[in-house]
Amino acid sequence: MAERGFQRQYRRPSIHRNPAMNRDSSWSNVESAAGLQSGSTSSAGIGQGAVDEITLLLQRARNGEPEQLDRVFAALYMELRRVAESRLGSGCQTLTPTALVHEVFLTLRGNESLNLNDRRHFFACAARSMRCIVVDHARRRSADRRGGGATPVTLAILAQAKLQAKLVHYDHSSHLAQNDSDQYGDMIASTTGHLSEFGFDQNVVFDDQTQLSAAVANIAKVIDASTASDPLTFIVAGPFEVTYQGVAAASADKLQYVTLLSHSTWNEDHEHVPAEHTKDELLADFPAVKFIKISDQNANAFKSSPSAWDWMNAAGADLTWVRGRMVQAEYAEGDNSDAGMAFYLVTGNEKATMNDIKTFFGQ
Repeated sequence: MAERGFQRQYRRPSIHRNPAMNRDSSWSNVESAAGLQSGSTSSAGIGQGAVDEITLLLQRARNGEPEQLDRVFAALYMELRRVAESRLGSGCQTLTPTALVHEVFLTLRGNESLNLNDRRHFFACAARSMRCIVVDHARRRSADRRGGGATPVTLAILAQAKLQAKLVHYDHSSHLAQNDSDQYGDMIASTTGHLSEFGFDQNVVFDDQTQLSAAVANIAKVIDASTASDPLTFIVAGPFEVTYQGVAAASADKLQYVTLLSHSTWNEDHEHVPAEHTKDELLADFPAVKFIKISDQNANAFKSSPSAWDWMNAAGADLTWVRGRMVQAEYAEGDNSDAGMAFYLVTGNEKATMNDIKTFFGQ
C-alpha cells in the first residue's frame, strides 16, 4: 500500500509513521517470506561420477531442454527425500516427505527464470524451496488470514484520517507462486467490497494475480512522481517480490524519496522460489531506499480476540462492514496485525491498545 501508494496481499494493509513525513507526504502499501545437505552419495547410487552428469543435465535444461530437470529430480530423488525428512522432522503430521519433494519439483520446474548451475546449486535451491513450502503449510494450518481482516481495518483507518486522496497504490494477493485460493477470495472481497463507500479511487487498486504488470508499472509511476517535499511510503504487508519489481522499474534518482515500512520478519524473509527477492536483497540492490521497521504488531491490540472488535457493530455502517469482513476472513483468532502499521503511520503509536483504537474512531 502506498500513501501516495499502497500494495498488499497476504499482508494486511498497514501504516507506519515516518518521522520525516507529514500529512502531505505520499504513502504506498506493498503486500503487499534452508537447510542444505548435498551428500556425496545417495541410496540411488549417485556417486562422484554422476556429479558431472547432473551438471551436464542442468546445463542442457538451461539451454532449452527443461525436461532434463525431470531427469535430475529422478536421479537425486532419494537424497531430496532425506533432506525433506530432515526438514519436516517429527512435528508435521499433514505434510509428508514425498509430498514436500513433489512440491519442490513443481516449484522449480515451473520457474522458467531459474538457472541451476550444478549439483550444489540445485540442492541449495531445493532446500530453500522446501523451507518456504513448509512455512506456508504451517501458516495455512494455523489459519492465519490476517490479510482478509487487516485490509478493511487499514482502509478504515485511512478513511477516518481523511487520507483517501493520498492513497496512490494498493495491490493485494502478492504471493505470486503459491497463492492460497481461500485467502485470495477473502482478499478480493475485503479490498474491493467497500472502496467507494470509504471514498477511495478504485483505479489505484491492483490484483497481483491478474494485474501484476499493471501493479509493477504503477509502483514505478508513483515512485517517479516522488520528490523531497512529497515522498512515498510503502507499507509492506507481505512478500517483498512485487515491491522489488516496482522499485527496479523506477528511476534510480527517485529512490531516495521512497521509504518501506514493515513489522514482520516473516514478510521480509519470505520467498516462494529462489528467484524471488527478500527485503535484504531489495535494500542491497537499491541502497537509496529507506527502511523503517516498527515493533511486531502481533504483540498489541491488533492481534486481539475476535470479540474485542465487537464494538464496531455499533459504530456505524462502515465499521459494521469492517467487522463483518473480519468475521468472514478469520478463523479462530482475530489477526489484524498488519493494520497496526497503518495506525502507526497515522498516529505515531506502534503499541496501540484497544482503547486507543476505539478513541481514534471516536468510540
